[in-house]
Amino acid sequence: DVGLFLDVTHAPAFGMDQEGHGSHVCGIIGARPDAASGRYAGVAPGVELFSARVFTPTRSPNQADIADAIEHLVEEHEVDLVNLSLGWDVGPADVQTLTDAIRGARDRGALCVCAAGNTGAAVTHPANVP
Repeated sequence: DVGLFLDVTHAPAFGMDQEGHGSHVCGIIGARPDAASGRYAGVAPGVELFSARVFTPTRSPNQADIADAIEHLVEEHEVDLVNLSLGWDVGPADVQTLTDAIRGARDRGALCVCAAGNTGAAVTHPANVP
């Protein structure tokens, strides 16, 4: 893991997944098959994974924290794909920082894939970024 991004501060030593969601998503992506146990492989079992923590047990991240994590992953680790397994309803004035980070990643050759439709309602930010 590359650490925690919280209040526009990067804390490399505090990236451990607190809720299990990030680890679960990483398993779906990169789990390697285990013939002895019969366990399934992930969709990309040979991939190199990086995780960046933006949630804490007591609060959700702000857009600047997520943007910082995206920029760190793309610039420092040269990732090709960023999974944003999150989303929420926000007003137009609240989306620019994260939108800029997603577009900046795209401009550097990285694709950001965002959760969409988890609630069965309208697609929320950041998945609704054009």
